[in-house]
Amino acid sequence: MIPRTFPPAPGWSPDGHRIKNEIDYSRGPEKTWVYGGLRVRDGQELMMTATSRNSAFYQHFLQLVEDANPAGDIKRDHRQSVLAQQRVHPVFR
Repeated sequence: MIPRTFPPAPGWSPDGHRIKNEIDYSRGPEKTWVYGGLRVRDGQELMMTATSRNSAFYQHFLQLVEDANPAGDIKRDHRQSVLAQQRVHPVFR
């Protein structure tokens, strides 16, 4: 093996070994839910974060989806009907 003539990359120790830290897999007390949608036709994406997963935040997300799509029907891939809105139609696969 030939010794290196250049310094190690950032995140590596001076002798060329990867620095290891204790891994923390805990989620912590704060939780964040992310709602998202993608319009495949043009790639427009819509994301919203919420502090909890409930129907109020989901209704707010659907309102954002409707505002971003002022014309035409909106189809969502969802097995349970959460809201009974005229423009929102579930798509079952």
